[in-house]
Amino acid sequence: LPAMAELARQRSDRWFWNFVESARAAGRKELLASFLAEEAQRTDLTPTIADQRIDLLAEENINAALPHLAKRANRPGLPAEDQRALAWRLLEGGDRSSARGVYERLAEKAGPRSKDVEQLLYVWGNKPDEREVGWLLERARAAVGGDRAAWIERIVQVGAASQVDSIETGGDPRVRDALLRAHQTARKLSKFRGILSEAVGSGSSPEELRRYARLAREESMNDLAARSYSALLALAPSDGEALREAGKLAYAEGRYSEAAQLLARADHDAESLLLLGDLAKREKREDEARRKWSLALAANENKMLEAQLLARLGRWDQASQLFGDLVAADPKD
Repeated sequence: LPAMAELARQRSDRWFWNFVESARAAGRKELLASFLAEEAQRTDLTPTIADQRIDLLAEENINAALPHLAKRANRPGLPAEDQRALAWRLLEGGDRSSARGVYERLAEKAGPRSKDVEQLLYVWGNKPDEREVGWLLERARAAVGGDRAAWIERIVQVGAASQVDSIETGGDPRVRDALLRAHQTARKLSKFRGILSEAVGSGSSPEELRRYARLAREESMNDLAARSYSALLALAPSDGEALREAGKLAYAEGRYSEAAQLLARADHDAESLLLLGDLAKREKREDEARRKWSLALAANENKMLEAQLLARLGRWDQASQLFGDLVAADPKD
């Protein structure tokens, strides 16, 4: 085999494959890998032949082939698909650094939703460093519209939501929504409130305003939720859900007359029926109160609300038992 290897070096057109197959058949893996490593260093081979040698070397000894694969991945003019394939081979072989460089180059011209960016984030891992987060921020600031929103979502995805302060909405609702999610994730509620207030003021559709109202409710910003529902009802006066939720907010803030007017026109759930019963009780309309509470009980699926309704209906033993069960299930509640 050593003699055949020398012939393969000197007369590769006739002896190269004979040697490769013979070495494989004889189980001489180290000899073959050593031969291929020397072949990969040659400068007199055409690029096609050199790549063939390197690919064979990778099959026998991936560690020895990695520097050659990295060099090939950086070859000027190499098609993007070939770069991706080489980056993946580098990654599989354990050369994460070289693979990262290839994916970063591919991602420079790619959009935020592209596979190249997705792969780059995978290579970066769960906690990108300052340079990597800075790269994402620069891409977000340079983009517009939906692409800027998508870059912000990528920043949130890598755990850097707290660093989006320098990104402007540009007046685009998609960017505004993405920043809202980022600030909410980072618990920067002052910034969240500022952008949400702006969003409510410029909301132009019922569904958009409904989404803002729900975001406000999530953070107990009931004044912004009330503004959202008010704007929504100006556009869609008979929206049953908006009437119901606005009525609940009015009741919670002690605006009982307004709450009654809103809830009277709403699509009802168990809680709104309970509140209508409470409003009737405030006006001494006992029969109407009991009727609403009974309807609420029939529609209810919440154990705590069920216990409250049972108490209002005077079914004290059942209410007490249910409250006891709830406390036993969660003593800290």
